[in-house]
Amino acid sequence: MQHHSGQHLLSAMCLEVCQAETLSFHLGQDYATIDIARPDLPLDQLMMLELEVNDQIYLNRKVTNYVVNQEQAAVLSLVKQPKVTDDIRIVEIEGIEYNACGGTHVLATGEIGMIKLLRVEKQKGNMRIYFKCGYRALNEFNAGMEILGSLSARFNTAKEEILDRIEKWDQEQKQLQAELNAVKAENDAYLAGKLLADCQGSLIKHVFMDKSLKDMQNLAVKPTDQADLVVLFVSNADHKVLLAQGGEGGLACGAFFKQHLGDYRGKGGGSDKMAQAGFATREDAEAFCHFTAQSLQGE
Repeated sequence: MQHHSGQHLLSAMCLEVCQAETLSFHLGQDYATIDIARPDLPLDQLMMLELEVNDQIYLNRKVTNYVVNQEQAAVLSLVKQPKVTDDIRIVEIEGIEYNACGGTHVLATGEIGMIKLLRVEKQKGNMRIYFKCGYRALNEFNAGMEILGSLSARFNTAKEEILDRIEKWDQEQKQLQAELNAVKAENDAYLAGKLLADCQGSLIKHVFMDKSLKDMQNLAVKPTDQADLVVLFVSNADHKVLLAQGGEGGLACGAFFKQHLGDYRGKGGGSDKMAQAGFATREDAEAFCHFTAQSLQGE
């Protein structure tokens, strides 16, 4: 009842404040929505709409319903004309609107409690407003306060200063990431040089205990850019295998993976120059790596 009556009131205020007709209404378990005939709804207008609709709640306007015939309905300023012609049930919000509706409603707008507009989004050229009423709105507020309180405790910062603290933390993380990337690049350059120095033949094979697939990809680029080599990496951390080649070799990495991955319960793919795959177990990854190395060295 809170949400159905709240929708009536919100739609009426959308028409008054935003000059926008309500096109549809949806009442779900988590939130309610209305679609209004407007291409946009700026934040300042959304805030004004929320204040206006809650003002009408605080005025505690009466909500009544009664049945009229077609002639009586014709003299009322109905939001839209009813589909039925007999026993037309009217829901009237005192001083606000007359609406032909068969749903259940509160007895006065004060019983709606409050209406909280959550967000808006574009929907087929119109605007969709998400909202909650009454106890659901209160629960939404409490959930938000719990999250805010947890963040405040996590950053040891007053709630009023949490946005500034998070912005500072974000800058710190970007700086740390930049420093880490620089260290990784330096380490990759050193490791690539060592792998090239230790390489016998045209295949570089190496097993990593904890490198991610992305880190292996970044590392593989360095030796393959410098020489006509094939790189075969394995990560025991997440059972991933990477195959890459430099120069104009005849190996098609992606096609090779597509042909043989199924035999080792692997999933993946790639291009002629680089391919990657994941495996169910470490043993499967190592077995595929061993098979790949043998196949390449046998060519």
